[in-house]
Amino acid sequence: MQAGHLYEVITIQQKSVARDAAFNSEQISWVAFAANIRANCTDLSGGEAVRQGLRVGSRAVKVTIRWRPNITTDMRVLQSDGRLFQIVSVLEIPRKRGLDLMCQEYTV
Repeated sequence: MQAGHLYEVITIQQKSVARDAAFNSEQISWVAFAANIRANCTDLSGGEAVRQGLRVGSRAVKVTIRWRPNITTDMRVLQSDGRLFQIVSVLEIPRKRGLDLMCQEYTV
């Protein structure tokens, strides 16, 4: 994998769940799992649908990064321009050269 192809900067975030003592409810926040990762983000497809009276747009995105352990589908990708992608699947490029993160972006 050539370094010149990884020209975008992303942050991989993981969900952190804490219990609120006053209301006994879960407080969900997202914390950085890995920051300043060089990546290549490629839009694959997109579409719109009406769900429960709202127009929802979805876009499939492939994010290619250098190989690193412990990336799961419970995480999300934050692009430097503020776009958020939910990781749907993690595909390893042979010989641990990198990872293809198949992601979904939703807009309302």
